Amino acid sequence: MNPALKQSAHLLGEEQLRLITDALPVLVSYIDTQDRYRFNNREYEEGTGRSRAGLIGKTVREVMGDEAHDLLAPHICRVIKGERLSFESTLTHNRLGKRTIEVDYIPDLSETGEVRGFVVLASDITESKKAHELLEKRVAMRTAELSQSRSFLDLLVQHIPNMIFVKDARDLKFIRLNKAGEDLLGVSQKDLLGKSDYDIFPKDQAEFFTSKDRDVLKQGTLVDIPQEPIDTPHGQRILHTRKIPLLNKAGEPEYLLGISEDITEKIQAELNLKKSQEELMASHIELERRVLERTQELESANTRLADAVQARDEFLSIASHELKTPLTPLKLQLQSFLRQLDSDKITQARIEQAQRLAASSNRQINRITRLVDDLLDVSRISAGQLNLNREEVDLRDLVAEAIERYTPQIQKAECQVEIFAPEPVTGHYDRLRMEQVVINLITNALKYAPGRPIFISVEEFKTDETPCARLLVRDEGIGIAPENLSRIFNRFERAGTSCNVGGLGLGLYITRQIVEAHGGTIHAQSDWGKGATFVVELPMRTETQTQRLKFASN
Repeated sequence: MNPALKQSAHLLGEEQLRLITDALPVLVSYIDTQDRYRFNNREYEEGTGRSRAGLIGKTVREVMGDEAHDLLAPHICRVIKGERLSFESTLTHNRLGKRTIEVDYIPDLSETGEVRGFVVLASDITESKKAHELLEKRVAMRTAELSQSRSFLDLLVQHIPNMIFVKDARDLKFIRLNKAGEDLLGVSQKDLLGKSDYDIFPKDQAEFFTSKDRDVLKQGTLVDIPQEPIDTPHGQRILHTRKIPLLNKAGEPEYLLGISEDITEKIQAELNLKKSQEELMASHIELERRVLERTQELESANTRLADAVQARDEFLSIASHELKTPLTPLKLQLQSFLRQLDSDKITQARIEQAQRLAASSNRQINRITRLVDDLLDVSRISAGQLNLNREEVDLRDLVAEAIERYTPQIQKAECQVEIFAPEPVTGHYDRLRMEQVVINLITNALKYAPGRPIFISVEEFKTDETPCARLLVRDEGIGIAPENLSRIFNRFERAGTSCNVGGLGLGLYITRQIVEAHGGTIHAQSDWGKGATFVVELPMRTETQTQRLKFASN
């Protein structure tokens, strides 16, 4: 394109630009980086009172004056650095005088990003600002009127003795609290505003209050809460609260109004009266309970006393019977023996008869001795003076020796004894005491199973890798009732009755004490009418050879 055409296109573009900017109701100009005007519209010319020729090529200082230039210089420096700015400024219009304008500085950047100048857009906002100031003045007047009305309302609310609070319906945060509420909660309205129940109260109380608030807003009607506890600096108080939704013009809840009356003293008075009545009733019940308890104690004591007297009388009766039983024939036998000695003729028949009397007398004496020994053993056990003299003892041999020694009694009872003891079972025991255990169990079987077979076994077994011995004695006698299985090992207890079975009821008690003294156990197994089995289990070794046992006196 030749230079003439290029100039025509340039002129045509500038004319169009001027046409457009002249139609705008704002002041438009373009200023280069040398602070000189390169373009301006008609509004700018009228505002400054200068023609286009009086503006183009002039500096801002020359056009606006020193004071305005100094005011605008900081903004010009910033836009020259490429920053876009908006600000307000005051200028003197050629016709309208001093005006307030809103100014925009827009940097003109080259393709390389260099600032070539900046566009100035200035709008006259004087009238709109005056209108705004007038509006503010009217708002202030109306605010003062409302403030006066509100002061009266505040004065009224503040002097109501009940707590009054208002919450925003959107988030249930407090926006109002009167003096009674401040005194009750121990918090000022200033500190409470903008906070919710969760910021002030414990979680459980906050959840309760919030749930009631939501009920009020959902129902849109008054909700009455007769009693609700609340934690305060004065302790926990009880409130009677009424909550009311305050609706906007659309009929939707905008605020929530609450009025709470402190009824703690009233409730406390009612509780005190109820407590006094309950205490009076409790005292009456306690008195009756103590009388009943004391009566039961006396009845129980009387029952125990009666049982003790009965046990004593029964024991004395049994003991006297058991001691008298061998003494009576012994006395008769001795009298007969004396008559034989007084006779002039001592024949072979009388010698044999005297020998039989002496043997029978010896058996009766042995029986008395056993009874006395049992009583002495019980006395030693109660005093903790039963000694164990341990030694190596083969239980198989000990059982065999006891059966051999008791052969006459076994034959008299017409019992057959079967022994199962395939191997020696040697342990560290008190020989005499273990013999006493075996004899007591055999004697017990002979008493309750006369004429029936008796089975005895001795064998070794292990418990937790510890070698132990088991002695078992089983008979086919009358058996033991289930309710008697545990008590037959007590003193003066017997599975049978005193009228058909002899003895003091001490044999099994002494047997249990001896077994437990050896660190073992004994128990009975039986079905009524089907015989009984007694099982003794003993450790085969202990750490000490002799052990003194101490048992608490019953």
